Amino acid sequence: MDEDLLKDDFLHEATLQDDGRVEFTFDHALAHELRPDLYMVLEGGNIGNFRTEVFTDVNFFARNPVTGMQDGLIQDLGTFTVPIPE
Repeated sequence: MDEDLLKDDFLHEATLQDDGRVEFTFDHALAHELRPDLYMVLEGGNIGNFRTEVFTDVNFFARNPVTGMQDGLIQDLGTFTVPIPE
């Protein structure tokens, strides 16, 4: 999801892999801005609903200061521990 003031933009849906990882791709045009504020929502199963923190101003078009090459097309948003309700 891309967080916005009025209505958040849905970017993509993905399924957790067996090892708990998730990868997704989306067309940057869906975010309607150059530096989207991204978050993920996990739903279903035994986790209920979980929303990650918001990663603000994710810059997919950043250039490496040494090489000048565009290296931000892939973003790793890190590892999340999802609390499981008892």
